[in-house]
Amino acid sequence: QELALKSLGNEGLFLFSSLDTNKDLYLSPEEFKPIAEKLTGVAPDSESEEEETPDPEGETLSIVAKFQPLVMETMTKSKDGFLGISHVALSGLRNWTAPAAPMSVLLARQFKAFLPPKDNLDLGDPWWIIPSELNIFTGYLSNNRFYPPPPKGKEVIIHRLLSMFHPRPFVKTRFAPQGAVACIQASSSFYYTIAFRIHAEFQLNEPPNFPFWFSPGQFTGYIVLSKDSSHVRDFRLFVPNNRSLNVDMEWLYGASESSNMEVDIGYLPQV
Repeated sequence: QELALKSLGNEGLFLFSSLDTNKDLYLSPEEFKPIAEKLTGVAPDSESEEEETPDPEGETLSIVAKFQPLVMETMTKSKDGFLGISHVALSGLRNWTAPAAPMSVLLARQFKAFLPPKDNLDLGDPWWIIPSELNIFTGYLSNNRFYPPPPKGKEVIIHRLLSMFHPRPFVKTRFAPQGAVACIQASSSFYYTIAFRIHAEFQLNEPPNFPFWFSPGQFTGYIVLSKDSSHVRDFRLFVPNNRSLNVDMEWLYGASESSNMEVDIGYLPQV
């Protein structure tokens, strides 16, 4: 650690540590991938991350993303004109004014992740889509990260959907509550209506800036899906906006995990 600090300096070590996910002071090709994608502008085909490749001849559906940026005046720091807060720290937030992908065409079978794990669940019985991995022994995940890890399994579709809003969604939050849950609202011979709740967050900054975490209170919604996942009749995902505040924000001011952190809350009109 001391040698790395001497070689890289505080800010260089901060960036290195954000990529070194297993903290072994060595960057594997998988850990270096976010930088390679950033420098080359070439990202791997996201479909390769699917555990099961859907039938390309199956039904497709167009998903539309609508987004209204955070109302800056709802942040408590706005009361004194953001006094003492650098413009750079908030640059990722201020520049996020539109969805990253206003429309995306997906295969219906990609939504198979929302189906219940077994057929005999009663209405209202919950199950995990993405289980929480946090407990009193694991603590919380690092603040010192810029790029989300590659999604796996059922994380892939949720990552794909959230990426329509911003290119750096983390489907596993740093703190509890973490994960995604669902339950059956209604059932017929052909369809399920499934309600779900997702806890995820976005990283709005990139190097050389310090991390800025944007954490909506929750993503919720429902899907009307055929029991064989071949047809999606309806799908909605949104951040509830019926309260005066619905987003938590945290940003670092230094090049280490123990650096000073600013915290604020605000109101997001539409996701």
